[in-house]
Parts: sequence; C-alpha cells; structure tokens
Amino acid sequence: MTNTTKIIIGIIVLVLIGWGISSYKKQPQANSESIKIGAILPLSGDLADIGQEINRGALIAVDELQSQGIKVDYISEDDQFDFKKTASAAQKLTTIDKVDAVFTAIGEQAEPIAKIFNAAKVPLLVAWDSNNNLKKLGDYIFSTGFSSEGSGEKMADFAREKLGLSKVALVSHVDAVADIIVDAFVKKFSNFGGTVISKDRVSADTTDYRSVITKIKNEKADGVYTIFLPPANGLFAIQSKQLGLSVPIMAADAIQDSEISQAGSAIEGWYMHYMYTESPDKLTKLYEQKFGQGPASIVYASFGYDSVVVLAEAGKISKEKNIEIAEALRLVNTDKTSTPVNMNNSNFSERIEKIFKVENGKRVLIEK
Repeated sequence: MTNTTKIIIGIIVLVLIGWGISSYKKQPQANSESIKIGAILPLSGDLADIGQEINRGALIAVDELQSQGIKVDYISEDDQFDFKKTASAAQKLTTIDKVDAVFTAIGEQAEPIAKIFNAAKVPLLVAWDSNNNLKKLGDYIFSTGFSSEGSGEKMADFAREKLGLSKVALVSHVDAVADIIVDAFVKKFSNFGGTVISKDRVSADTTDYRSVITKIKNEKADGVYTIFLPPANGLFAIQSKQLGLSVPIMAADAIQDSEISQAGSAIEGWYMHYMYTESPDKLTKLYEQKFGQGPASIVYASFGYDSVVVLAEAGKISKEKNIEIAEALRLVNTDKTSTPVNMNNSNFSERIEKIFKVENGKRVLIEK
C-alpha cells in the first residue's frame, strides 16, 4: 500500500467517523423519565362509580406528566371487586405487562395479591386506606391512604367528647376493615369512659335492618355507629326513621352520595368520618378540562391522581439514584399531589379522616 493510498483511506475514515458523531448528536434523546404503571380497580360492578372516578383521576395525572416530558404507560385492569379477578389482574400486570408499579383502591384488594407483588418485587400502592394488617403483608406493599385505626379512634373521640355519648351500639358488616375500625373505636371509647352496649355484625348483602334497629332501641343506646359498605347506610337510615330511632347516628367513610340522596330527610343530621383532599379546586379544574364536566367525587379522583404522581416520582428517584423502585418509593416526599405525601423512609404515608355532618342533603365539614 502506497503512502498516498494510506492517506486517502485515513481521510475517508475520519470523514466517516465525523459523520457518525454528527449523526448521533442529531438523534433525539430518549427521555430517561419514564415509567409503566398498572392499576387494579372496580371499573364495573357494584363499586364501578368509585373505580371509574379513581381511574379518571389517574388519567388526569398521566396527561399532566406527559405534558412535562415524563412518559407514562398506564394500564388499568377491571377486577369488579372480585378477588379472583384481582389475582388475575395482578398476574397479568406483573408477568405479561411487566409494569414498574401498581396501585389499587383499598386494602382488601391488596391482601389476596400481596404474595404476587412480593414475589415479583413490584410495589403495590393502596390509595384509599391504611391499617396494621397491610403493614404485615411484606416489603412491596405501600399505602398513601387513611388510617382505619385512626378513623375508629377519631369517631370515638368525637362521640364521647363532642356528642357526649356514653352508651353506643355498633353495627357493622362482616368485613375485615370494618372489624379493624370497630376494635379501634371500642378501645378508645372505653378509655374515655364510654360503654359499647352491643356489637352486631351482619352480612354485606343484608337489606332488612329492622330487627337490629329494634334491638338497639330496646337496649336504650344513646348513639349508633355503623360501619357499612354501600348501599346499606341509606337503607339503615330509612328503616331507622320508620321505626323511630332518634339517637345520633355515626357512619364510616364508605357512605356514598347516592345513599345520602336515596335516604333524603332520614339521613339528615348523621355524622361520619370521611376522606378529603387538600387541593380540590385545582384537581376539579383539571377534571373539568379533560372530561367536560365536574367530578362525581373529587376525593376518589384524587386517589388515582395522587397514586400516579407518587409512583412517577418514585420512578424518577429510582433512575437518579440507580436504586429499585420500591426503595425509591420510600424516599418520596412531594407536594405535587393533591394532598402532600411523605413516605418518610417507610412504606406508609397515613392520613386521618375528618368529621362531616349531613346537612340539607350534603356533607358538611364540622371538625378537622
């Protein structure tokens, strides 16, 4: 090979290298902020109104993150609040879709699928509630919800200190979370010097509460605390009025707007501990912009919105620190959500519900 040939080849190589570098620089860079999020929600069935509203909140958050250049792949699965379907959805999301993280509505959905998420090392975030049972389910179960124990204690304090009740009858559905709330109420109310004169547990499909109501009247309770799944509160209110039960009635947070409408004047004056969001106006505006109408429940919408934002924030921390997303989730401390979330190096960022009263067919906040 002559010197001239070597020089020509060298020039060609340099040109090709320079072209390659120039071409590489012109290529759009993939956004390092991306995450695949799954959701398991009751999008149909008896709790569809709740699941759909949570899902809409999640979709708002996805849009907002996308506008900020954060790529979010969002996959929602409908479990119809049927735990067999919940398990199927969990298997699909973790093994087929290979999501980075998943959120679901309530703790009862998390319990039967906790092993799936722990085995897959995929975080599962519970949006609505938090309790000691969830805290025993493993390293990959998280919550940003309201404390079940805290709800029972809050109502015990209100019943004794604000309403002045001394003899309360409890009526609850046969339900794990209801049992947690009942136990917390009984312990706190007793510590305050109150007496729980009866505890009745009934099936969630019960529609006739007249025998229980009659029993409460005969026991001369000066207050009643119900922990029901919908639509039982509306039925209980109507039947209580028909039978002349006139003592203060308190309820847990599952009571729906539709039950309040259904019961009408029969439910006026009821008290309840209920969820809240600290920035309802901002989220309501975003909801109206996306869906062309106001939310049926801004609180439920906030569950989906906050879950997606929190998990996306965890994804960002995971990439920045080169750690697994579960570890990153424990480091999340953000006010980008509708209500600030601080995991504080734990799996739980718990809140305590507030006390509301039904006045003129609406929930009215009476105690923070």
